[in-house]
Amino acid sequence: MPPQDDGQADDPFWTTWPGVKRPRFTQIPNDVLDHLLPRLTESQLKVLLAIARATWGWHEPCSALSLSELAARTGLSRRSIMRAVAQLEELTVILVHRQRLSPRECEVNMYTIRMKDPDPNDVWQQAPRRDRDKEQGRFDL
Repeated sequence: MPPQDDGQADDPFWTTWPGVKRPRFTQIPNDVLDHLLPRLTESQLKVLLAIARATWGWHEPCSALSLSELAARTGLSRRSIMRAVAQLEELTVILVHRQRLSPRECEVNMYTIRMKDPDPNDVWQQAPRRDRDKEQGRFDL
């Protein structure tokens, strides 16, 4: 069966791409590959991997990512990203802490991947709650 033409052959990237560099690692837990990979949609997986790169890849517990950054990292439309983020949140795969530092500022989304056994002092692993955030002076939408 011949390969399907999905437009990749027309992408000039492929004519100059030299191959994969020697690895510098972003560790992806086996649970992601063994349990989530077969269950997530392509969009959900792309968003999850982009968040993993922005957090685990930089040894950070969370990362502020804009829709534009996620679009550049995943190749997805903003609409697809918003849908995938909402679905991953609903599935409790990721936690999104939405913060508006003042009523006139843009909202900042802090993304983290939910861990099975989080450090009890890791505030990013606590489920976001509108009441707590308002108490701390944050303005959620």
